[in-house]
Amino acid sequence: MYRISLLFYFLFLIWLPGANAKGVSCRLRCFYFRTWAKSFGDGSVVMKGVNVSNPYNLSVGENSGLGINAYLSCVAEVSIGDRVLMGPDVMIFTSDHNWCGIDKTYFNKGMSEAPVTIEDDVWIGARAIILKGIKVGKGATIAAGSVVTKDVESMSVVGGVPAKFIKYK
Repeated sequence: MYRISLLFYFLFLIWLPGANAKGVSCRLRCFYFRTWAKSFGDGSVVMKGVNVSNPYNLSVGENSGLGINAYLSCVAEVSIGDRVLMGPDVMIFTSDHNWCGIDKTYFNKGMSEAPVTIEDDVWIGARAIILKGIKVGKGATIAAGSVVTKDVESMSVVGGVPAKFIKYK
């Protein structure tokens, strides 16, 4: 039954029009995430085009939003706190290919994985990328287009490629 509902989501619900958090499309997507995800808080929304691999490894707090066209690779656990805002096209990865300097190739070298934790009251700008093993502290802001390769301190603003500390709020 799980596979059928997942297929239904990816064939129909993911692309239903409407970016209104109170709209029928958004409420249908939220219904499916409440069934699949490890936890999905009240008041949280799933916008159009959100793609989550392994949704059973996803925890979303209350009043948070998965932005338009977000991609969450949940090979390991992804934990999103309360009141997290996410711009469009955000990507979160929990796995990476292993590097072998001898062959200088990734083929058949395996993968490593680590969870991603995003604490409460975080704002993630459009097209930001968060890599495996990252912890984003409470109240932090990630600028649009940033690639987060290191943990982000609470109440800080980071930006750039790779993301660097800009200032405290």
